[in-house]
Amino acid sequence: MYAYVSDPNFEIAPFGLAKHRGRIQAQGSKLEESVAWNRDTPSTVSEGLAMVDELEAKLSETDRKLRKTEFEKARKLLKMLEMLIGLMLLFQILIK
Repeated sequence: MYAYVSDPNFEIAPFGLAKHRGRIQAQGSKLEESVAWNRDTPSTVSEGLAMVDELEAKLSETDRKLRKTEFEKARKLLKMLEMLIGLMLLFQILIK
């Protein structure tokens, strides 16, 4: 593991590396497509869903059909995450 800064919670990393970066990708035989992000704030669930849609739109119709189940799972996971975040926020309100 590499450390670009001494404390990533309080410093901006050099080389344009933000605190929250990554990519959603589809790989396979002769296929390498992705949607990347590099930002200082976490992506929202709706932004994650939009990235999944963007990635799916980059694929050929054949590749979309082959990965239909995986795209559905990704969307379902993001929507479950949204519900979990909502429950956590509700819990925080209730325990105050």
